[in-house]
Amino acid sequence: KALGRPLAFRQRHAEAYPTWEEEAAASLREGGALDVLDAFFRYGDSRPRPSVRVILEPRNGWGAHAITQPALVDALGGDGIVAYQIGPSWKSERLPDSDLSFVRDDGALAWHESAHVYAGPILRQSADEIAALSSMFDADDERLQNQNVTTWDYAFEENLVRGIVIALTRQVQGETRAARMARSETQSGFVYASQIADLIHAEYDDRYADFDAFVPRVLE
Repeated sequence: KALGRPLAFRQRHAEAYPTWEEEAAASLREGGALDVLDAFFRYGDSRPRPSVRVILEPRNGWGAHAITQPALVDALGGDGIVAYQIGPSWKSERLPDSDLSFVRDDGALAWHESAHVYAGPILRQSADEIAALSSMFDADDERLQNQNVTTWDYAFEENLVRGIVIALTRQVQGETRAARMARSETQSGFVYASQIADLIHAEYDDRYADFDAFVPRVLE
């Protein structure tokens, strides 16, 4: 049932999907979301800039997720995939025609999911240092359990990525929106995200060639 509804939605709106895909691409281009991310990570000279492929797929609701599994990435190309999803609401059994349309991404979704791809190599290189901080993980936190965040390495990655997004939001969209996002992440159980964002804001400067060089500072 969960699979059938979005597939039925995809079939029903087959003619609209090319338009939605172009709107998704235009939204990212016009907003310069990935340009902002490239400038933040500073890759290019120190290591190849990751290649992120953006796709639109039928799933329940609206959102995005990163695909980094090697088998899937190799099949579709690039270093990682950001999959935007659009489909029928979980709250309704019907497939409405008029109240579903592409939702513009103001940058946060693209930054969050792409950052998983960008940061993947340095997180793998720092696995031992991250594991050494596992006492910081509260495995009994129901907020994290409800989001399937059940291991410290996953929790650290999510806190880091969300901290990056808060920092970028502060840079591009202002203090007020960033502060609201920081409060939301803390309430959702990502209690280190705002601290990471503050550290990025205060110390991530020209002393660091790229974000890989800054990650050890985050881990201190």
